[in-house]
Amino acid sequence: MKLLSEIIMIIVTLSFVRLFNLDNRQRIDSISEIVVHLLYNSGYATVHFDLNSVYHPCMESVSDILSLYDGPVIINAGNYNKGDSVIMILDWNMVISMTYDHLEEVGMLVLIVHRDDATQLSPSIPTKLLNSMISKIAIVAIAHSSNLEATDAHITIIDRIKTRNCKLIKTVVQSLNQSSITELNVTNTSAGHSSKNFKGCSVDVGIVLLAPFTVSHQKPNAAEYSGLEVDLLRVLASYFNFSIQLTPPQNGMKWGELRKYGSTGLMGMLQEGNVDFAIGSIGRSLARNTMLKAGVGNFYDHVIFAVPPGIPYGPMEKLTMPVSSNAWIFIIATFIVFSLLFSIDVSKQNFRIKLDKQNASFIYAWSVLFGGAMHNSSKVVFKRYVLIGWLSATLVLRNAYQAILFNNLRRGIEFEPILSLEDIDKAGLYYYMYNITQRFFVRNPHILKRSVIVKDDVSLQGILDDIADNKLKAAFPLPRSNVAFFNKQRLFRSKVHVSQYIIETYEVAIHYPIGSPLTELFDEVVLRVRAGGLHEYWMRQFQGPKLDRSIELKKLSLHSLLGVLMIYGIFCGCCCICFAAEIIVDKIKNLH
Repeated sequence: MKLLSEIIMIIVTLSFVRLFNLDNRQRIDSISEIVVHLLYNSGYATVHFDLNSVYHPCMESVSDILSLYDGPVIINAGNYNKGDSVIMILDWNMVISMTYDHLEEVGMLVLIVHRDDATQLSPSIPTKLLNSMISKIAIVAIAHSSNLEATDAHITIIDRIKTRNCKLIKTVVQSLNQSSITELNVTNTSAGHSSKNFKGCSVDVGIVLLAPFTVSHQKPNAAEYSGLEVDLLRVLASYFNFSIQLTPPQNGMKWGELRKYGSTGLMGMLQEGNVDFAIGSIGRSLARNTMLKAGVGNFYDHVIFAVPPGIPYGPMEKLTMPVSSNAWIFIIATFIVFSLLFSIDVSKQNFRIKLDKQNASFIYAWSVLFGGAMHNSSKVVFKRYVLIGWLSATLVLRNAYQAILFNNLRRGIEFEPILSLEDIDKAGLYYYMYNITQRFFVRNPHILKRSVIVKDDVSLQGILDDIADNKLKAAFPLPRSNVAFFNKQRLFRSKVHVSQYIIETYEVAIHYPIGSPLTELFDEVVLRVRAGGLHEYWMRQFQGPKLDRSIELKKLSLHSLLGVLMIYGIFCGCCCICFAAEIIVDKIKNLH
């Protein structure tokens, strides 16, 4: 498809009337500073000097510009990358005669042009330049005359807003006063986008689905899109008056891999210029900011691990769950101490410890612990004090334990929560992730060793369904808002939980091909949307309420008391074995 362009031309007349007292050196310095200022305003990092066709009367400007510009500079390279700037110094005849096909990929072209007659400085742009696809052109036309009072210069800036399908030409003329030249304040020479009306032309937008940023609803005729970024895109389309043509990557791919050459998926569509820009929860990163062009962040989120509801508790774990390990150690130690105290016999004559069978201090303490009666209680005052203390302690322990156990069983707590990386490893979960997510764990090889790379065509919805139902033992790194949106769709069903471990702060932004002039246009509106709080309203609409961890009370069943039944069965089995052993031993004694 032939690329068209929106051209906004701002013609600025710089009248050097006050330079009549300046010598030629000062005049060249002034012009050089203006050119350098234009380079800084354009934001292009690498500047190429094409000196093959240099016009020698203006040669002094080259050294001046080189000394003033502190960015990277390449001289006579011949090979230009997207977004680079090129400076050429030549006369007007060369501007008219030369071709510009080899410069169409550059971001900015600066032409320092010599005119013999100051009266010919009115900007007449050559047709070849107007028809070229160079994004931004600055023409500095200088008339050298023996009469310094007649010395004059004009700067013409052509700023193109390139889309794949739009063409609009608008000319604005602006003059700078003498003081602005004296102070070299040329901020007004930067071509502002005075026209923001795309007049309904179509803009091609690449899209990848990741709720709630981009959501697809299948309709009989075609897919219908919604989501946070889609709503933002509609605001931009309404403000700039363009229509939207959403295009997903081919062959079911998603973001793909971003490489210097031969990128795939959505990254490849951007790098090759197949779309004007792209959305789909694309986070800003160093690589993307280098090989693509990112706008300002429009939504902020945290990348966390989506995990199953938890590690299932076993029947015995449910019984021990109300009391921590340290509390169990304290109870056992207290039980042993009181058992020994029941064996101490204190009288006026002596002090001794009785551990014979008749006292059975362990059995008595065990019986009291579970609320049983202590038969044949001692008449000794010391043992009575011990008994009262043990009864008080066991009363508190039993009531607290039973209350917590009953509450847990009624709430149906079935899982131990997975909150940290240690919990993930303890649960034996693997780290499932898309290939593009591996960049978050470059410094954590432990996670990469346990990672499972998911293909782009695998449904994320299906993966989260299996995680929520505890069918897939996986921890999946996702934006927190994505998990919130998923849980909102699963009414009255198990939910995906999230870890407390925050992987990274996630800044979602619209991404453009490098050198695209749309960034500056859209960023202004995106910042206004954020300042107005509209994006927060959209977030509430798509995410829904926060996950309520409270669980509806359940009726107790035999399954809830399975641990108690198991202990009861073990003790009954032990009693039967002891009873059978006593009978056998008694029969053997009678035979002898």
